Amino acid sequence: MLNKITDAVLQEIESDRNNMPVDTDLIKQIVSIYTYLSSEKIPGVTTNCLSELESRLLQASRQYFQNKANQMIQSYTLVDYL
Repeated sequence: MLNKITDAVLQEIESDRNNMPVDTDLIKQIVSIYTYLSSEKIPGVTTNCLSELESRLLQASRQYFQNKANQMIQSYTLVDYL
């Protein structure tokens, strides 16, 4: 279930990056839930949800901006790019 929720959050973030409307309050609430679950306040929960989200978000961000830069390099002249 955690993977599906994380995938949905990452899709919403990508939609936001592409100027599509997203529910930012919902994303904030999910991050708050992940933070709470990762705070070791709940006995028996050993998964660090926030760490999982952060690592996947960094990976997705790296890929998104690398693709964006490649698109800009291919479509703009050097002067326009700089």
